[in-house]
Amino acid sequence: MQGKLFDDNRQLVLPRELMDYTPGFLERPEADTLLTFLLHNVPWQQTKVKMYDKEVPTPRLTAWYGDRPLRA
Repeated sequence: MQGKLFDDNRQLVLPRELMDYTPGFLERPEADTLLTFLLHNVPWQQTKVKMYDKEVPTPRLTAWYGDRPLRA
């Protein structure tokens, strides 16, 4: 049974064929090297969202790869 993604009244169920969870698929040294690379080479940004007439920073860093959507 797949768990819920959000704890609200609506349940978002992701299709199993779109996910693979493989614990320990990287050895610790390789995982540490990859993490260091990503921390230093990805253009991380903290975006802002409007909430209750105020702009607040999002709680996590993100990076965008791909074409930006067209704005109306």
